Amino acid sequence: MWSRPRGSAERSLSGTVGPAPSSRSWARRPTARLSQGPGRPLAATLLTGRSGLACPVPRREGPQRDYAGWKGTALQNSVVAKGGGFGGDSAGHHINSAVVYDACGGSVTSDEALYDPYDPAITFTTGMFSWPNYAGTINDSHFVSRDRMGRSMAFVARAIEDGLTTGGAAWGVGVDDGIDKNGLATAAGVDTFVVLGDHRPEQAETDRYLTDDDYRIWRLRPGGTSGFKNRPTCGYYLRSVVDGIPDRDLCNGTPVTNCG
Repeated sequence: MWSRPRGSAERSLSGTVGPAPSSRSWARRPTARLSQGPGRPLAATLLTGRSGLACPVPRREGPQRDYAGWKGTALQNSVVAKGGGFGGDSAGHHINSAVVYDACGGSVTSDEALYDPYDPAITFTTGMFSWPNYAGTINDSHFVSRDRMGRSMAFVARAIEDGLTTGGAAWGVGVDDGIDKNGLATAAGVDTFVVLGDHRPEQAETDRYLTDDDYRIWRLRPGGTSGFKNRPTCGYYLRSVVDGIPDRDLCNGTPVTNCG
Protein backbone atom coordinates (compact mmCIF):
# COMPACT_ATOMS: atom_id res chain seq x y z
CA MET A 1 0.00 0.00 0.00
CA TRP A 2 1.44 3.36 -1.05
CA SER A 3 1.12 6.32 1.31
CA ARG A 4 1.28 9.98 0.44
CA PRO A 5 4.90 11.11 0.76
CA ARG A 6 6.02 13.83 3.11
CA GLY A 7 9.49 14.30 1.70
CA SER A 8 9.86 17.21 -0.69
CA ALA A 9 7.22 19.70 0.42
CA GLU A 10 4.06 20.13 2.44
CA ARG A 11 0.98 20.72 0.29
CA SER A 12 -1.76 22.89 1.81
CA LEU A 13 -5.42 22.89 0.85
CA SER A 14 -4.81 26.08 -1.13
CA GLY A 15 -2.23 24.31 -3.27
CA THR A 16 0.74 26.31 -1.99
CA VAL A 17 3.94 24.66 -0.94
CA GLY A 18 5.60 25.16 2.40
CA PRO A 19 9.15 24.45 3.55
CA ALA A 20 10.52 20.98 3.08
CA PRO A 21 11.12 18.93 6.21
CA SER A 22 14.72 18.58 7.29
CA SER A 23 14.67 14.81 7.75
CA ARG A 24 16.44 13.91 4.49
CA SER A 25 19.87 12.36 4.91
CA TRP A 26 22.78 13.28 2.64
CA ALA A 27 25.18 10.72 4.07
CA ARG A 28 25.58 8.44 1.06
CA ARG A 29 29.10 7.80 -0.15
CA PRO A 30 30.31 6.85 -3.63
CA THR A 31 30.37 3.13 -4.36
CA ALA A 32 32.37 3.40 -7.57
CA ARG A 33 35.29 5.74 -8.15
CA LEU A 34 37.80 6.51 -10.87
CA SER A 35 41.34 7.14 -9.77
CA GLN A 36 43.23 10.22 -10.96
CA GLY A 37 46.47 9.12 -9.39
CA PRO A 38 47.79 7.64 -6.18
CA GLY A 39 45.68 8.68 -3.23
CA ARG A 40 43.46 11.05 -5.22
CA PRO A 41 40.08 9.65 -6.29
CA LEU A 42 38.19 11.43 -9.03
CA ALA A 43 35.36 12.22 -6.63
CA ALA A 44 37.70 14.14 -4.34
CA THR A 45 38.79 16.42 -7.18
CA LEU A 46 35.19 17.08 -8.15
CA LEU A 47 34.18 18.02 -4.64
CA THR A 48 36.95 20.63 -4.45
CA GLY A 49 35.30 22.40 -7.40
CA ARG A 50 38.35 22.21 -9.68
CA SER A 51 36.77 20.65 -12.72
CA GLY A 52 33.75 22.72 -13.73
CA LEU A 53 31.02 20.75 -12.01
CA ALA A 54 27.69 20.24 -13.69
CA CYS A 55 26.19 20.41 -10.18
CA PRO A 56 27.30 23.75 -8.73
CA VAL A 57 26.95 23.17 -4.97
CA PRO A 58 29.11 20.40 -3.49
CA ARG A 59 27.03 18.22 -1.19
CA ARG A 60 26.91 14.54 -0.37
CA GLU A 61 24.23 13.16 -2.65
CA GLY A 62 24.33 10.18 -4.96
CA PRO A 63 27.81 9.59 -6.38
CA GLN A 64 26.61 9.94 -9.98
CA ARG A 65 26.59 13.65 -9.24
CA ASP A 66 30.37 13.48 -8.90
CA TYR A 67 30.79 11.85 -12.29
CA ALA A 68 28.35 14.17 -14.07
CA GLY A 69 30.84 16.94 -13.35
CA TRP A 70 33.19 15.44 -15.92
CA LYS A 71 30.79 16.05 -18.81
CA GLY A 72 32.60 17.73 -21.69
CA THR A 73 36.05 17.51 -20.13
CA ALA A 74 39.17 16.27 -21.89
CA LEU A 75 39.17 13.23 -19.62
CA GLN A 76 35.66 12.20 -20.61
CA ASN A 77 36.36 12.78 -24.31
CA SER A 78 39.53 10.70 -24.07
CA VAL A 79 37.72 7.84 -22.36
CA VAL A 80 35.03 7.78 -25.06
CA ALA A 81 37.55 8.07 -27.90
CA LYS A 82 39.34 4.99 -26.61
CA GLY A 83 36.13 2.99 -26.38
CA GLY A 84 35.93 3.13 -22.61
CA GLY A 85 33.18 4.12 -20.22
CA PHE A 86 32.35 4.77 -16.61
CA GLY A 87 31.60 1.69 -14.56
CA GLY A 88 30.25 0.80 -11.17
CA ASP A 89 27.42 -1.01 -9.44
CA SER A 90 25.26 2.08 -8.88
CA ALA A 91 26.50 5.46 -10.04
CA GLY A 92 28.33 3.77 -12.89
CA HIS A 93 25.00 2.41 -14.12
CA HIS A 94 23.19 5.74 -13.76
CA ILE A 95 25.81 7.73 -15.64
CA ASN A 96 25.73 5.56 -18.76
CA SER A 97 22.15 6.23 -19.83
CA ALA A 98 21.18 8.91 -22.34
CA VAL A 99 19.32 10.84 -19.63
CA VAL A 100 21.12 10.69 -16.28
CA TYR A 101 19.35 11.12 -12.97
CA ASP A 102 22.34 12.98 -11.51
CA ALA A 103 21.17 13.41 -7.88
CA CYS A 104 22.41 17.00 -7.88
CA GLY A 105 19.41 17.94 -5.75
CA GLY A 106 19.64 14.89 -3.52
CA SER A 107 17.98 11.51 -3.54
CA VAL A 108 14.26 10.98 -4.09
CA THR A 109 11.94 8.11 -3.18
CA SER A 110 9.21 6.60 -5.35
CA ASP A 111 6.51 8.22 -3.22
CA GLU A 112 8.10 11.66 -3.50
CA ALA A 113 8.61 11.40 -7.26
CA LEU A 114 5.01 10.33 -7.92
CA TYR A 115 3.73 13.03 -5.58
CA ASP A 116 5.56 15.70 -7.59
CA PRO A 117 7.57 14.69 -10.69
CA TYR A 118 9.16 18.16 -10.55
CA ASP A 119 10.41 17.73 -6.99
CA PRO A 120 13.65 19.77 -6.68
CA ALA A 121 15.52 16.54 -5.95
CA ILE A 122 14.79 15.27 -9.49
CA THR A 123 17.47 16.69 -11.77
CA PHE A 124 18.96 15.32 -14.97
CA THR A 125 22.15 15.56 -17.01
CA THR A 126 22.03 14.83 -20.74
CA GLY A 127 24.77 14.41 -23.32
CA MET A 128 27.18 12.66 -20.98
CA PHE A 129 27.50 9.60 -23.21
CA SER A 130 25.86 8.56 -26.44
CA TRP A 131 26.32 4.82 -26.62
CA PRO A 132 25.18 2.89 -29.71
CA ASN A 133 21.72 1.34 -29.35
CA TYR A 134 21.07 3.04 -26.02
CA ALA A 135 19.29 6.27 -26.94
CA GLY A 136 16.27 7.45 -24.96
CA THR A 137 17.17 5.57 -21.78
CA ILE A 138 17.14 6.50 -18.08
CA ASN A 139 18.94 4.09 -15.78
CA ASP A 140 18.09 3.40 -12.15
CA SER A 141 19.89 1.16 -9.68
CA HIS A 142 19.13 -0.80 -6.49
CA PHE A 143 15.79 -1.11 -8.21
CA VAL A 144 14.11 -3.97 -6.39
CA SER A 145 15.85 -3.65 -3.05
CA ARG A 146 14.91 0.04 -2.66
CA ASP A 147 11.49 -0.07 -4.34
CA ARG A 148 12.31 2.31 -7.18
CA MET A 149 9.71 1.38 -9.79
CA GLY A 150 7.63 4.45 -8.93
CA ARG A 151 10.44 6.93 -9.27
CA SER A 152 11.54 5.41 -12.59
CA MET A 153 8.00 5.90 -13.84
CA ALA A 154 8.28 9.55 -12.81
CA PHE A 155 11.69 9.89 -14.50
CA VAL A 156 10.25 8.48 -17.74
CA ALA A 157 7.31 10.89 -17.60
CA ARG A 158 9.63 13.85 -17.00
CA ALA A 159 11.96 12.89 -19.82
CA ILE A 160 9.08 12.81 -22.29
CA GLU A 161 7.35 15.94 -20.97
CA ASP A 162 10.60 17.94 -21.01
CA GLY A 163 11.70 16.71 -24.43
CA LEU A 164 14.87 15.08 -23.10
CA THR A 165 14.31 12.10 -25.41
CA THR A 166 13.11 11.95 -28.99
CA GLY A 167 10.09 10.36 -30.61
CA GLY A 168 7.80 10.94 -27.63
CA ALA A 169 9.15 7.90 -25.76
CA ALA A 170 11.57 7.10 -22.95
CA TRP A 171 12.87 3.80 -21.60
CA GLY A 172 13.55 3.29 -17.91
CA VAL A 173 16.06 0.55 -17.12
CA GLY A 174 15.86 -0.59 -13.53
CA VAL A 175 18.56 -3.02 -12.45
CA ASP A 176 20.55 -4.24 -9.51
CA ASP A 177 23.26 -5.17 -12.01
CA GLY A 178 24.00 -3.47 -15.34
CA ILE A 179 24.14 -3.24 -19.13
CA ASP A 180 27.07 -4.60 -21.12
CA LYS A 181 28.86 -3.01 -24.09
CA ASN A 182 26.60 -4.85 -26.52
CA GLY A 183 23.50 -3.25 -25.03
CA LEU A 184 22.40 -6.40 -23.21
CA ALA A 185 20.94 -6.47 -19.72
CA THR A 186 21.46 -9.77 -17.93
CA ALA A 187 19.68 -10.33 -14.63
CA ALA A 188 21.81 -12.10 -12.05
CA GLY A 189 20.10 -13.05 -8.81
CA VAL A 190 17.29 -10.50 -8.88
CA ASP A 191 14.77 -9.33 -11.46
CA THR A 192 15.46 -6.48 -13.88
CA PHE A 193 12.78 -4.18 -15.30
CA VAL A 194 12.37 -2.15 -18.47
CA VAL A 195 9.73 0.60 -18.27
CA LEU A 196 8.54 2.24 -21.50
CA GLY A 197 6.56 5.44 -21.67
CA ASP A 198 5.38 6.02 -25.24
CA HIS A 199 3.27 9.18 -24.88
CA ARG A 200 3.18 12.44 -22.97
CA PRO A 201 1.88 12.02 -19.42
CA GLU A 202 -1.70 13.06 -18.78
CA GLN A 203 -0.45 15.25 -15.92
CA ALA A 204 3.15 16.15 -15.10
CA GLU A 205 3.49 19.59 -13.57
CA THR A 206 5.25 21.25 -10.67
CA ASP A 207 3.51 20.55 -7.36
CA ARG A 208 0.95 18.27 -8.99
CA TYR A 209 0.51 14.53 -8.58
CA LEU A 210 1.69 12.51 -11.56
CA THR A 211 -0.95 10.93 -13.80
CA ASP A 212 0.32 8.72 -16.61
CA ASP A 213 -1.50 5.81 -18.21
CA ASP A 214 -0.30 2.51 -19.61
CA TYR A 215 3.41 2.23 -18.99
CA ARG A 216 4.69 -0.87 -20.73
CA ILE A 217 6.77 -2.92 -18.31
CA TRP A 218 8.99 -5.90 -19.07
CA ARG A 219 10.24 -8.06 -16.23
CA LEU A 220 13.49 -9.89 -16.85
CA ARG A 221 13.98 -12.94 -14.64
CA PRO A 222 17.40 -13.99 -13.32
CA GLY A 223 19.53 -15.35 -16.13
CA GLY A 224 17.34 -13.80 -18.82
CA THR A 225 18.67 -11.32 -21.37
CA SER A 226 17.04 -8.29 -22.95
CA GLY A 227 18.56 -6.45 -25.89
CA PHE A 228 18.47 -2.74 -26.66
CA LYS A 229 19.81 -3.08 -30.17
CA ASN A 230 16.47 -4.67 -31.04
CA ARG A 231 14.14 -3.40 -28.35
CA PRO A 232 11.24 -5.50 -27.11
CA THR A 233 7.81 -4.90 -28.60
CA CYS A 234 5.79 -7.64 -26.92
CA GLY A 235 5.73 -9.50 -23.63
CA TYR A 236 5.03 -6.43 -21.52
CA TYR A 237 2.31 -5.78 -18.95
CA LEU A 238 0.60 -2.43 -18.38
CA ARG A 239 0.58 -0.25 -15.28
CA SER A 240 -0.67 3.30 -14.67
CA VAL A 241 -0.37 6.13 -12.14
CA VAL A 242 -3.39 8.30 -11.28
CA ASP A 243 -3.02 11.36 -9.05
CA GLY A 244 0.27 10.09 -7.68
CA ILE A 245 -1.07 6.64 -6.80
CA PRO A 246 0.27 3.76 -8.90
CA ASP A 247 -1.57 0.56 -9.71
CA ARG A 248 -1.08 -2.24 -7.25
CA ASP A 249 1.62 -4.83 -7.80
CA LEU A 250 3.86 -2.78 -10.08
CA CYS A 251 6.43 -5.53 -10.35
CA ASN A 252 4.09 -8.32 -11.43
CA GLY A 253 1.72 -8.63 -14.34
CA THR A 254 0.45 -10.96 -17.04
CA PRO A 255 2.53 -10.34 -20.17
CA VAL A 256 0.77 -9.37 -23.37
CA THR A 257 1.59 -11.99 -25.99
CA ASN A 258 -0.76 -11.04 -28.83
CA CYS A 259 0.79 -7.75 -29.92
CA GLY A 260 -0.34 -7.80 -33.53
